[in-house]
Amino acid sequence: ASDSELVFVYLPTQKRYASSWVDHETFLFRNRIIDIVESLDVTVIDMHDAFNEADDPLAYYPFGLDGHYTPEGYQLVADAIVEHFNENQ
Repeated sequence: ASDSELVFVYLPTQKRYASSWVDHETFLFRNRIIDIVESLDVTVIDMHDAFNEADDPLAYYPFGLDGHYTPEGYQLVADAIVEHFNENQ
């Protein structure tokens, strides 16, 4: 369709931040997934980058547990999506 854009939003799981042994590039095939999506000329918004900048990424998960995000986590995701579209109008 004209005037449309497919955007892939990579949403990280809590498990990524719960262990210090995680290789963020390869954990749950993140790098492979992003490479495949980008090879299809689909824009990627990688929320791991934003979550990882926080002093405590687990604060974006209720009680630090896997599942849904906290309101702050969802706000971070929403802000990144809005910023992408504002920059690419």
